[in-house]
Parts: sequence; structure tokens; C-alpha cells
Amino acid sequence: MVTSSTLGLALAFEPAERGIMNRRPRPPAEALLSGFFIWRVLMVSILMMTGALGLFLWELHDGTSIETARTMAVNAVVVSEMFYLINSRYIFAPVTNWTGLTGNRYVLLAIAACIPLQIAYTHAPAMQAIFGSTGLSLQEWAKVLGAGLLVFCAAEMEKFVIRRTRLGARLAAA
Repeated sequence: MVTSSTLGLALAFEPAERGIMNRRPRPPAEALLSGFFIWRVLMVSILMMTGALGLFLWELHDGTSIETARTMAVNAVVVSEMFYLINSRYIFAPVTNWTGLTGNRYVLLAIAACIPLQIAYTHAPAMQAIFGSTGLSLQEWAKVLGAGLLVFCAAEMEKFVIRRTRLGARLAAA
């Protein structure tokens, strides 16, 4: 709930993507979510779930406690959401440049607001008592960041493929 409101609100302040006025308007009878956006939601959701569940199962297999594995999985979802927030600033254009990564200060502020909340969830004794979470080592945090980076890289690869294929021309015309 914290990430939905904190991270989602940041995109309300996102300036319009370059070239947006060159696109044809959406017909009024057309659904709000096109097939492409349904695909994107499913793809990112599956990636986040795979990262979190994969990390959880991997840690359990390695003999890590259930509390640590669960804490890593929750943090993997939140970190993935943070990475995807940056990625979702542009529908087709890459964000792998200075402007893409830092161009919306509200996105950066939202991420900066979520980080201490996740650290508190993970390391504050009161939060650990409420949520059953536990502290993570630097190595465990690195794995969590890796799960988030997986989402970011996969979404950027999808945008790259769209830009380099006929699919990009069809989506731009739609």
C-alpha cells in the first residue's frame, strides 16, 4: 500500500513524453487499456513475481530461515516497483540516460521516501515484531537489488525490441 501511493503519485507529475502529440488519439469507444498495455502489465507482473518467488525459494533451498526469505521476497517486490517506476517514465523510449534516470524529481523523491520505509520494515525491531521480517545482510540486499534490476533490464529490452522491429511502427500508429 505504501509503494502504490508513494510511487504511483510520482508519475502524476511526469511531463508528457516527447512526440506524444504525433500519435493519433484513442477512439472514444476503445478500451482504456490496449492489448499492448495489458501485455506490459502481465509481463512486468510476471517478472516481479518470478524475481520475488524465485529469490524466496532459492533462499529456502540454501537453508536460509523462512523469515529472511520472506523479508527478501517482500523487499524484492518493492525494489522491483522502484526500478519499474523509473522505467515506466517512457512507454517506448529508453530511460538508460541521465534525463531518463533523473528527469523527474518527484520519481526520485518517491523512491527516496520508500527506501527508509523499507529499511524500517526490514531492520526496526517494532516492524519486525509486527510483520515477522528480519534484518538482511549486504549480500542479501544485493540479491534483492538484483531482482529489481532484472525487471528494469527486461522492460528496457522489451522497449528496445519494439523500437527495432515492425511492432514498434504498428504500436506507434495505433
